[in-house]
Amino acid sequence: FDALKEAEFSPDRPVSKLLYDSDAMRVVVFGLTAGQEIPPHTAPSRVVLHMVQGRGTFLAGGGELPARAVAVIAPRP
Repeated sequence: FDALKEAEFSPDRPVSKLLYDSDAMRVVVFGLTAGQEIPPHTAPSRVVLHMVQGRGTFLAGGGELPARAVAVIAPRP
């Protein structure tokens, strides 16, 4: 998948789009514009975040993590 081509954006809210779903993993692309955020929440499985474009901050169990394009945030083993 080309996540940037799949991403959709709205000035009103973040947009999520499910690209792949199986028992082993789920791939979701989120499109956010400047100032938008996804409220903190938990996921039933491990999460790997890959920022494709822009910059921002991820809030994880260890605190805030700055992110920029091409950054990958993943849980430590």
